[in-house]
Amino acid sequence: MPFNPADYNVDPVAAFLDSFMEAANAGVARTALGLGSLATQSVTFGTGVTTALAANVGAAGAFITFNGDAGTPSSIDLTNGSSLPVGGINASGFLDDTVYLRGDGTWAAPPGGGGGDFDEAANYTPSGDWTISGTWDFSAATVTFGTFTVATLNVTKLAFSATLATDLTYNGTDIRGINAGATIAAMEAVYYDFTAGEWLLADANGTGTYPAHGLAAAASTDGAALTVITSGFVRNDAWNWSAGPIYISTTAGGLTQTAPSTEDDIVQPVGWAKSADIAYFHFNQFWATVGA
Repeated sequence: MPFNPADYNVDPVAAFLDSFMEAANAGVARTALGLGSLATQSVTFGTGVTTALAANVGAAGAFITFNGDAGTPSSIDLTNGSSLPVGGINASGFLDDTVYLRGDGTWAAPPGGGGGDFDEAANYTPSGDWTISGTWDFSAATVTFGTFTVATLNVTKLAFSATLATDLTYNGTDIRGINAGATIAAMEAVYYDFTAGEWLLADANGTGTYPAHGLAAAASTDGAALTVITSGFVRNDAWNWSAGPIYISTTAGGLTQTAPSTEDDIVQPVGWAKSADIAYFHFNQFWATVGA
């Protein structure tokens, strides 16, 4: 039968002991056993368990049952969670229908591909085929991506903004993983030395110092890594361009809007000026040599 605390008052126990004791010693014995105070009290339980069990599963204060709904907890530990479903998080918590965050802390593409917003600073290697449509616009918020390793990237349209708000910045493509072979300043023109396997300063009247292959995104030194901008819009507040084409200069690492004209100099157009401090560059392999 069900246990009912009200049915188990301690009075019968005290009375039972009294029947085996002399009347003179009964009171002392009961007091020593703590039955003097218990004789008039019933055993009761706290109400926390009863309240929690009475709440609907998923409601505030309720237990989370196996395969149950967690409701809206103030916090939850997903260390052992298998995955977050497509459509999870967002309202600037990101993910949405983009990627799964697995219990081991890694990211995985959802079935059928994905698209939308996500923010992950760690390295991320996607697998499978992704079909991303529409326009991705991250201008309204700061979004940080880590290093993406992509085997094949098929892009229908790739756009670079011509608006740059900060000095020594660019919107475009670059090459990384090759060291500088000399001291190189930010925004100097460089060429790739095929023999030494390093970046050196481009020069329109040097020997083997052309064609230029890009601009140094930041300063570097001999033996240190150098990021080289190969195409896109670049801002440098030290420039003072006029509208028109830009060439590599006969000064090592320099750029000019005056085409070199001395015999045996090379003329390599590498870009054009959008404004005094912003220019578009596209470094190709074409140049002409000034004749006699």
